[in-house]
Amino acid sequence: MAVSKSQKRQRIPLQSPFAHIFEEQQRDSEFYEERVRRALETLPPVKFAFAYGSGAIPQIGSYKEATMLDLILVLEDSFEWHRENMKKNPSHYAFIPKLVGPKLTSSVQTCKVGVPVLYNTLVPFQGGLMKYGCVGFSDLLEDLQSWKYLFLAGRLHKPVRMFVPSKSLNCDPRTGETFDVDLAEMNQALMDNLEAALSAAIILLPVEFTEASLFQKISQLSYYGDIRFTFSAENPHKISNIVSANLLSFRNLYNEALSSLLGDHLLRVHCSSGNGRHVYVKQDNHSSSLLGLLQRIPSHFVKRCYCSMSTSSQDICPDKLYVEEARKTISQFGTRTCQDILKKTFKNTVRNSSIGQAFKGLFSAGPLRSCVYLLKKWQKGIRF
Repeated sequence: MAVSKSQKRQRIPLQSPFAHIFEEQQRDSEFYEERVRRALETLPPVKFAFAYGSGAIPQIGSYKEATMLDLILVLEDSFEWHRENMKKNPSHYAFIPKLVGPKLTSSVQTCKVGVPVLYNTLVPFQGGLMKYGCVGFSDLLEDLQSWKYLFLAGRLHKPVRMFVPSKSLNCDPRTGETFDVDLAEMNQALMDNLEAALSAAIILLPVEFTEASLFQKISQLSYYGDIRFTFSAENPHKISNIVSANLLSFRNLYNEALSSLLGDHLLRVHCSSGNGRHVYVKQDNHSSSLLGLLQRIPSHFVKRCYCSMSTSSQDICPDKLYVEEARKTISQFGTRTCQDILKKTFKNTVRNSSIGQAFKGLFSAGPLRSCVYLLKKWQKGIRF
C-alpha cells in the first residue's frame, strides 16, 4: 500500500541530541534504518518513534536478520491510535485487549502500574518478529524529566534510531530548519536526560576510569534491579556488547554533555591515547564536586535518594523548595555513601518498574504470548 508524503518518516530535527549520529548510521547501517521505516509504515501515524535494541542498533554477538525489532511509539492520543490500529492490525493484539476494546486498552496503557507503556509483542514482521510499546507524549516527557520510572529514560541513555512524521513539523522561514514546539521541549528533555545519566555514572565510577567504562556504566544505570537479569532472562554481556559495537555513537551522543561537565570543571581529561580513547578523571571527591553532579540529576530522583536514607514515611520527603538542601545533604556524606545511595535508588526504581511492567504484559500480551516471550528471553540469557 502506498504511503502518502505526510506519513513518510524523516530524521528528527538537527537540534536533537541524537541528530548528529544519523549520518553515520545511514552510511553504516542502511539495513536497520530501512527495517524501522518499513515497520512504521504498517502502523497508524505517531508523534514520533524510536527503535532500540539489537534489531535496530548493532550489538556484538547479534545477527541483524534474526533479531527482534523493538520500537517505542510516542502517541498524541492513545485512544484514537489504538482504535485505528485495532482496525488496521487486529492480529497485533492479544485476546484481552481485543475483547475490551481501545478505550480500556488505552486506559491500561496510561495507568501508573509499572510504567505508562503498553507493548504488543511477538508481532510477525518481514519473516521475523517485532514488538512495539505505546506511550503518551506527556508520559515520556515525565520520565525523561523526573526519572520516575527510569524505563524509557533509560532506553534513551543509549543510542537509538529516532523518526518523526514529516507532517508534524513546521519550517522556520529564516533558517529553513524544521521544528515543532512540542518536540523542542522533548529535545531539551533528551539533552537533560543525557547529562543526568553522565553525572550519575561519574559519581558511581572510581576516580580514574576509561571511556569504555564510562559508557558501560551509563548503559548499566537502567538495568540495576531489572528482574530480567535476576531470572537470567537477559544476556549477561549485553551492556559490554552494546558499548563495544557503538563506541563512536556513544561518543557523539555524549559529546555535548561531556563538554558541559569539562567546562564546569567537574571532569577533566587525564590522558589521551593516539586512537582517541580518552581516560577521564573526576576533579576530586569533595562535596562541592558531588553537589555539582547531583544538581544535574532530576529533582524527583534526588528526593527518592534522600528518602532512601531513612526508613520513615516518604510523606516527609522534601518538596521542590527543599531539593537543593537534599542534594547538599547527600553530597556531604562523601563519595562512597553517595554511591551506595544512588545504587539503592536505581535498584528500587528499576525493580518496581520492571515488576509492574511484567504484570501489565499479562494484559497486553496475554498469558500465552507472555510465556512464549519470557521463554525466548530466558533461552537468550542462558545461552551466554
